[in-house]
Amino acid sequence: MPAHLPQTGEYNEYYQRYIDLVSDLEIAEAFDSSGDAIEHYIKNVPAHRENYAYGPGKWTIKQALQHVIDTERIFQTRALRVARNDATPQPGFDQNLYAAQHGTLEHTNLKELLHEFKTVRESSRCLFARFRESELTSQGVASDSNVSTRALAYMIAGHAQHHANLYHERYK
Repeated sequence: MPAHLPQTGEYNEYYQRYIDLVSDLEIAEAFDSSGDAIEHYIKNVPAHRENYAYGPGKWTIKQALQHVIDTERIFQTRALRVARNDATPQPGFDQNLYAAQHGTLEHTNLKELLHEFKTVRESSRCLFARFRESELTSQGVASDSNVSTRALAYMIAGHAQHHANLYHERYK
């Protein structure tokens, strides 16, 4: 088991499904693995499939990637605040509202989104690499649940891996 793997009670049980996807890896390895999985899929999507959704009411490939990017940014902010002992409870967010984008993805292609994802992922790597053990184990409240900084790292990586898996399973 990785040294920094969060323990039960450091996150809402909803996120167990994401943490389980990367629980055999250290934080940096989990970022690399899930990032590589996203990149591998996105690089192979032809331009004419960027707006493909696998069913009615489901997100397009671009919307799903934007969702991964947005979620990672939000979780980075949560991690920074928890690590710095900011005790202010952090609110949740409406992922469907964010995914709707109100037309902004019309002028963005997958290559641009992939570049943005890789930039955000590098930011995550830098952020978590500098945290000391005491910061990684710091705990706060986000979305009405207790959460630790290290749990947020695994949630970020596992969430990306979850979407990489969905790409392979449903967006073929």
